[in-house]
Amino acid sequence: MIELFAAFLLMSSQVAQDGPESTTDCTLIKPLFPGQESDCDGLFVPEGRYTLFLKAELKVDELDGRLKIKNLYIEQLEALYREATKVKKIPWYRRLSFNRVLFFALGTAITALAVYGGTKLVQAAAK
Repeated sequence: MIELFAAFLLMSSQVAQDGPESTTDCTLIKPLFPGQESDCDGLFVPEGRYTLFLKAELKVDELDGRLKIKNLYIEQLEALYREATKVKKIPWYRRLSFNRVLFFALGTAITALAVYGGTKLVQAAAK
C-alpha cells in the first residue's frame, strides 16, 4: 500500500507564476499531493505539523502585539520623564543665590541697627 504524503502549501501574497492576469489565488492555503505542482510560491509544511505551525504563527502575532504595546508604553513614559525633567527658567528674584545674598544683607543690616539702637539706649540711660 502506498501512503500519500500530503503537505500544505502556505501561500505568500505574491501573484502566481503565470503573471498578474492569472486567476490563481495565491493567498489561500491549499493541500498538495506528491507529483502535483503549484502555481504559487510558498512554504511547504507537512500535514502533521500544520496545526503546530499555525499555533506558532498565532503566538508570534500575539508577541508582536505585546511588543508594540510595550514600546508604546515606553514611549509615553519617556515623554512623561522628559516633561517632568524639563528645565524651567526661574526668575532672578526667586533664585537661591539672590535670596542668600538678600537675606544675608538684611540680617547684617538688622543686626547692625539692633547693636546701634542698643548702644544709643544704653548711652541715653547712662545720662
